[in-house]
Amino acid sequence: MLYQRQEKLDIKVPKKLVTVGVGGAGSWATLFCALCGTAEITMIDPDTIEVSNLNRTPYAASDVGRLKVDALSDMIADRRGDTVLIPLADVFPSLVDIDINTVVIDATDDIDTQKEIFDYVNKRGARYIRIGYNGHMVSVSSDPTVVWSGEEDPDDDTYGTQSWVGSSALAGLLGLLYAAKMKDERYAKEVSEI
Repeated sequence: MLYQRQEKLDIKVPKKLVTVGVGGAGSWATLFCALCGTAEITMIDPDTIEVSNLNRTPYAASDVGRLKVDALSDMIADRRGDTVLIPLADVFPSLVDIDINTVVIDATDDIDTQKEIFDYVNKRGARYIRIGYNGHMVSVSSDPTVVWSGEEDPDDDTYGTQSWVGSSALAGLLGLLYAAKMKDERYAKEVSEI
């Protein structure tokens, strides 16, 4: 009954999800997947919620100071009590249980970490999806080396500091569309062009 309205849509809801990085884009993608019926979700992020996170995440002001994975786990449990939730306040550990039935959403912001996660995921036959945004540009890809394709200027010290809920939630939504196999091609677009 809960998912009756989405049953006729061609949605392949991932049974098992691992999200690495549950800040701006990652928190939305994880929440969206939970709302669609993902049965098991592992959330990995060592960070706590700061006031500056509240402009682009679903977290509440009362969550400031809490671990992101704990706050998101509570939020999902409140809406989908039957979802198996595994919050890990850590960097991506090599002991994460993933297999061919797992979708891994990488919402980290470090290319070396992204490559490490990508290699680990591919060796286990799981599906890798990289989502991100920089305030103006959102992107989704199955390969971390082509996500920004030169859009990011490494000498620009504002990269990563510009953000708002629009680009954050849009990147999360695109992550859901990729996880549900409703979209496959690489996607990078200026938010103002969408």
